[in-house]
Amino acid sequence: MVKCNDIFNARMVFMWKTVQPVISILFLIGMASVVHGQIELVIPEAMSIKEGQAGDQTLSIQVSLGKRLPTNRVIEISTRPLTATPENDYLSFSNQLLFAAGRKTPGLPIPSTSTDPLTQEVRIPHGFGIEMLADVNHPAPLALANQISGFTDGLYVGQLVNKNSTRQDSISYISLDGTELEMVTKLLPETDPAGLVFASPYSEFKQGMYISANNRDGGRPGALGGAVQYLDASHNVIDFTAVGLPSGPGEPSEILLGQYGWAEDLLILANSVGSPGDLLSVRRDGGMDILINDGQDESSTEGLAIRSMAMAPEGSPFGDWLYLGEFGRKCLCIQRWHPDRGLETWINEIQGAPHGMIFGRGGVFGYDLYVAVDLGNEGKLLKITPDGSITEFIGGLQGFLFGNGKDVMEFDHEGNVLYLSDYYGHRVYRIGAAESTLELHIEGDPIPEPDETLIVSFSETNGTVIAETLITILNDDSELPEPEPEP
Repeated sequence: MVKCNDIFNARMVFMWKTVQPVISILFLIGMASVVHGQIELVIPEAMSIKEGQAGDQTLSIQVSLGKRLPTNRVIEISTRPLTATPENDYLSFSNQLLFAAGRKTPGLPIPSTSTDPLTQEVRIPHGFGIEMLADVNHPAPLALANQISGFTDGLYVGQLVNKNSTRQDSISYISLDGTELEMVTKLLPETDPAGLVFASPYSEFKQGMYISANNRDGGRPGALGGAVQYLDASHNVIDFTAVGLPSGPGEPSEILLGQYGWAEDLLILANSVGSPGDLLSVRRDGGMDILINDGQDESSTEGLAIRSMAMAPEGSPFGDWLYLGEFGRKCLCIQRWHPDRGLETWINEIQGAPHGMIFGRGGVFGYDLYVAVDLGNEGKLLKITPDGSITEFIGGLQGFLFGNGKDVMEFDHEGNVLYLSDYYGHRVYRIGAAESTLELHIEGDPIPEPDETLIVSFSETNGTVIAETLITILNDDSELPEPEPEP
């Protein structure tokens, strides 16, 4: 069986339709079983355009899906010459179209076209779109499940009620197309989920969800530490580490499971109140090993206050450092740490408290670091390049719950869609390439010549061709001269 979001070496059945409703042609290319059904790609069968006398003409090619998919999908688009000459008769291109889960047309809408008033306030760069995936009460940490026993594939969100409330926190499930939102389990009112992470079937940790419970101290008066909890396949919540001080983590925030190198299969916990340490490795038996300890106790106003963290994908220009966001003591800054190279400051000062961090995985997001910051009256995402240059990526959010780091961002597995919790906006957003129309630019000239042809090809990301559209460039100049008779 082939997963819809897998790269696979199988040929498939696709529907190839003209955009004109009177014509519909089925091409049987081959078959493979796909978990979420067949892709029906709706494209023109063939198109033609007059080349013009000079300059370029633009041919718009409408592409859509015949039915919505429950997962995100990217289609590769490229041109291939037949009798036409690239860069002389037309401008060749190679690009991608994102079909977000639940959408038939490529890309995501820009804020100004949204019907949601809070989405309309969001600022986002040209070329990107944003859409409310779900209206969720107080969303905070996010985690994506893929083939985890007992968990439906999709997005999971920790819902965090305001501090000192007696209402229970919870974990909810959101389908990637936004059509399903359901509670998975209730948590204790004191849980304050700051981070969620799944252990995959390949990990030595027990498969399931691990929760950084920021304020889980056994119901004792005051703030007396937290815990890491485990959510099993039956959705039972179990205290995985000791609960609260002195044996549990002082104030756990973000949590991650290392994927490669020195961090492979380490369950790493940022602990902003440094008891028993500021950065911890949680063992499979629930015990904790200290990775960083500044020697300050929980009452100190000095030393480290690690709130957020992220590690770049293998091979990234950021290297194999663990990047650490800090606020609440000496600085609003980003440091980085490696077990062999130690701790060093990377960004001396950042605009706003770094509540969450995540690295891009290529594509439209590149390999940059994205940091969620809160300014008190506005939430933003900042983009930081490997050389440390900082720019605003998204502005106009309602903001993130102040007090500790939260895993408020998550990418889909291919890195084409970014999910984001806006705590005070009660929104979970999805962000990706903006809605667009595929355009082919034709180079015109006054020279008589035959009609010329090329192919626009639609492929899987592994290169398997799905379908092709024939494009004919029509000569609209004077008739071609007759060949001279032979003597």
